[in-house]
Amino acid sequence: MKFALWGIIGFVVVMWLLRTKKAVPQPDGNGRRHGAGTSGDDAEAMIRCTQCGMHIPESEAIIISRPDAVFCSEEHRIRHHRRAS
Repeated sequence: MKFALWGIIGFVVVMWLLRTKKAVPQPDGNGRRHGAGTSGDDAEAMIRCTQCGMHIPESEAIIISRPDAVFCSEEHRIRHHRRAS
């Protein structure tokens, strides 16, 4: 009976240690740590909307041929061109 109790306690401790080891973020090759909330990808550039000034990811922006014409939505692109006309 005594050995069974110690065996159960040992099993619980080992499982607890394995579970906490998985929860700790591990450093990658660059020395950065990747936690649970990060995907490990590089950060995306943020650009400013010409109309309202809000910063948005470059992949979501509406970029017109001119480099200074960047918009967060189609509505802001239309408003900006109406105001410029």
